[in-house]
Amino acid sequence: MNIPEIEAENGEKYSSFIFFKKGGMGEIYKGVDTGTGRDIILKLILIGTTEEKKLLETETKVSEELNHPNIAKTLKTGQIKIDGNFYLYIIQEYYSNGNMRSLIRENIPFDTCLSLMFDILSGMKEIHKVVVHRDIKPENILIGSSGHLLLTDFGLAKYIDEKTRTHSFKGYGTVPYMAPECWTGDENTVAMDIYALGLIFFEIVAGRLPSSAKTDIEWREFHLFTPLPNLASLRPGITVKFNQIIQKMTNKRPSERYKTIDDVLAAVNEAAMINVAETAEAERLAKYSGPRFSDSDLRWCLAKKRGL
Repeated sequence: MNIPEIEAENGEKYSSFIFFKKGGMGEIYKGVDTGTGRDIILKLILIGTTEEKKLLETETKVSEELNHPNIAKTLKTGQIKIDGNFYLYIIQEYYSNGNMRSLIRENIPFDTCLSLMFDILSGMKEIHKVVVHRDIKPENILIGSSGHLLLTDFGLAKYIDEKTRTHSFKGYGTVPYMAPECWTGDENTVAMDIYALGLIFFEIVAGRLPSSAKTDIEWREFHLFTPLPNLASLRPGITVKFNQIIQKMTNKRPSERYKTIDDVLAAVNEAAMINVAETAEAERLAKYSGPRFSDSDLRWCLAKKRGL
């Protein structure tokens, strides 16, 4: 595809486009900001029906409206004609470190887990001022140059409280992260995103998703009916509080989840403080050099406690 140079209103020019990869809504090309020499990403989305165009314009509008350290930076959006076809396009900064999928593994230090969560929650708090994202997954969370996380891809985003069908232009979303109400075609609420974030947080801490489902039908059954495993069984030492947070975020009933991202932030902050306190106490006990109880002393204390 021969993509012409694109010029922004401020005089910035973008050119030298080469195919990068297939995206969820279209093709993605890598290009260059001719003024600075920096790499950029061009998302090309083919315009089909009038309905599709309206849905596609949602992503471009949302991308322009949101400006936050934990949201991928959009440089320009617009419409372009290439080889007789009309496309909507989004030009964003290029993040060479890839996405969060590469970070997920077993036994990530808990402090690192919390750092990742706070980045995601910070970005989501800003997003929820405008939209429900509806497609939160590790692949839509990019890694910035300093290691911080940035949310991207609002292809399924819909304005808060707008009614929606089960399907939209891009399809369901990503099945391992779809809230129960996504499967039943209910209205969009922030509870959908909170559910998906709960699964991502589970994945960050456990190193894997809570289900080994393979097909859409299996995932539907999991989301609608299967309780999450106890996180402590997969990550020994995790605090009870944090396990409770994940369970609440992923409750099958939207009304039983946290109401806002601020509520989740407050809970995760509390869990972080508990973790700090427990770590400090463990370190204090490890350094304790006073007299130690013998086995016989411990047995005597336990017997006294039981009234023997």
